[in-house]
Amino acid sequence: MRHYFAILLLIPILFFFACKKKDIKPSPKDPVELASDYLPLKVGNYWIYEQFETDTNHVTKSLHIFDSVYVKGETIINGKTYLVVCDQDKHFPRVDSLFYYRFENNTLVDQTGRVLLSTTDFNSVLHYYIESSSRSDTFYTATSKMYERNMKTTVKAGTFTTITYRTTYKSFQPFCDLIEYFPIQDKRYALNTGVVYEILPGYCDVLKLHYRELVRYHVN
Repeated sequence: MRHYFAILLLIPILFFFACKKKDIKPSPKDPVELASDYLPLKVGNYWIYEQFETDTNHVTKSLHIFDSVYVKGETIINGKTYLVVCDQDKHFPRVDSLFYYRFENNTLVDQTGRVLLSTTDFNSVLHYYIESSSRSDTFYTATSKMYERNMKTTVKAGTFTTITYRTTYKSFQPFCDLIEYFPIQDKRYALNTGVVYEILPGYCDVLKLHYRELVRYHVN
């Protein structure tokens, strides 16, 4: 009888330890991908792009123009450190090809505070502006958002899984129809790589879509 009562006392103890063993620990959350993971901005990193045009018949041709983009150094603007990136579109060259970027709150911003990339916010409008032309009564609006994640993008440098920063234009132009034909400007970022594909602006060319794709790159 004494052994019987001892066994009865052991049952709840064994049951308790058995339940403890079956407890499933919550799995750790997946790490948040940072904006800096999608654009490695370190001095010495560079990207080479080839420019293309596609007409309304979906015929694509190379312009045989190659753009070099590289991280030149750092600078201080209003007490904040920015990476200096040299990026010259050789099809439409500018006097100043330097851009200033920094990462804030898991976003990529320029020196004006414009948000150029987010890896977490795919709902909010990241940037909106209205611009008018001093030479005519033309003006347009531009709305930028994160558009798509986990998209397969194939370029000369390879196939990448990308996220897209999309700017949609609405034009109020009495004589230029490009915005009706190509109302979107995409910039696709790949993890640990940078921009692999980018639609370039060309607002009054209604017959061609102008874009560039990554050919080769070096990132640390």
